[in-house]
Amino acid sequence: MKNSLIKKILSFSLAFFLVISFIPNEIKAAGEKNYLALGDSISTGYGLSQNSFVEQIAEKYGYNLKNSAAEGETSQSLLDKLNSNSLKSDIEDADVITLTIGGNDLINALYDFLAEEYNSENATSYNGDYIKEELNNGNLTIILFAAGKISTFMDSPQAKTALSNFEENLNDIISYIETNNPDAWVIITTQYNPYKFLPQQGKDEPGMEETLELINTSFEQGVQQLNQVIKNVNTRSSTFAVADVYERFNDAEKNPCNATYDIKEGKLNLDFHPNAYGHELITDMIAGKIDELQFVKDQDEALNLLNPTLMKIMEMDE
Repeated sequence: MKNSLIKKILSFSLAFFLVISFIPNEIKAAGEKNYLALGDSISTGYGLSQNSFVEQIAEKYGYNLKNSAAEGETSQSLLDKLNSNSLKSDIEDADVITLTIGGNDLINALYDFLAEEYNSENATSYNGDYIKEELNNGNLTIILFAAGKISTFMDSPQAKTALSNFEENLNDIISYIETNNPDAWVIITTQYNPYKFLPQQGKDEPGMEETLELINTSFEQGVQQLNQVIKNVNTRSSTFAVADVYERFNDAEKNPCNATYDIKEGKLNLDFHPNAYGHELITDMIAGKIDELQFVKDQDEALNLLNPTLMKIMEMDE
């Protein structure tokens, strides 16, 4: 009799989980869920003429969207908002939270580093904002100077301080979110290298491929260290996940970012934001994490429903 009951239980369990696995994730995750987007201009959709990944996620799952991301957001500015409790009610109401943060921490440190180096060699008094503006405007003199200095950036006091502060701030950010809403799904993205595709765009111009490769290689080092902080953030929550956008961008079939070099015009665009294709890739990565979190939730709920029934069956069999 016990063998028969055990077979029935196993059959019932298998059927139960098979039914769950075949329910589309869009249906299971849909409903009146609140989605809060936090972070920088990646989440605001800077420069896009179509929906950003944030809006794509909200549409895909039918979420109620609150986008509280801000252009230029750093881990410090976001933490300041959290400590002021200006986002507390939004976090408490959220079922899903995405976070893109860290890029501005490092790149602002780079601008300050380059300004200090340039001033030292040219007896000027430029600040990081000036360097940023000139790089964005395509000032070739500043670009070439930056390319010659950037390889030493990650050993600079500015870079080390930025990484240390980012690690501390990020842990505080995640702690604040989990304290105020331990049930929310929190998904943070890794940082990507926006200049991976630049060297091949300058390969037919003497000297330019090497210059662009210096930019690419140096940014790669910085991004790798940022991502180590992101992946090692302090959390024990089963509702926290890291969407590895870095790997997805690294394996992309085409350039997922706005940064380009126009060899005909001789113009270098250092805009590090994702383009429309890049946002589609981010959507795919975050959607994958949402589906994983939903599957875990479905399993837990199925077990909670199944366990009382199994206990009763086992009691009857004794």
